[in-house]
Amino acid sequence: MENSNKHSHWVVPSTHLSSLIHGDLTPANILLDANFVSKLSDFGICHLLPHDQSSRNTALGAFAYMDPEFLSTGKLTLKSDVYSFGIILLQLLTGRPAIRITKDVLYALDAGKLKELLDPLAGDWPIKQAEQ
Repeated sequence: MENSNKHSHWVVPSTHLSSLIHGDLTPANILLDANFVSKLSDFGICHLLPHDQSSRNTALGAFAYMDPEFLSTGKLTLKSDVYSFGIILLQLLTGRPAIRITKDVLYALDAGKLKELLDPLAGDWPIKQAEQ
């Protein structure tokens, strides 16, 4: 362990880099402190993987947040958590539940009606950035 700037850090040799896959990223597992700094919780089914690899997983997180690739192959990758976080962002934009949210957003984008899908209670979203 190396100590710098009054914070402890684990030093991992660069030849042994690993990635942590949460595997159950949902709004309930993202906590905010008093300063709105986010912290992840519930690492019960997480996996530590060697760089650029995947893991077979039989433990399941919340279905609505699961990566479709994981559902078809059973392999968790770093992209699995990115997909789950994307679903959470879509929920923030729309105020809708996670189930079917991707289909609703794709339909709205195709029909040119994304602005109607955005939740006005979530703030004034710049439509161009929301479409991206």
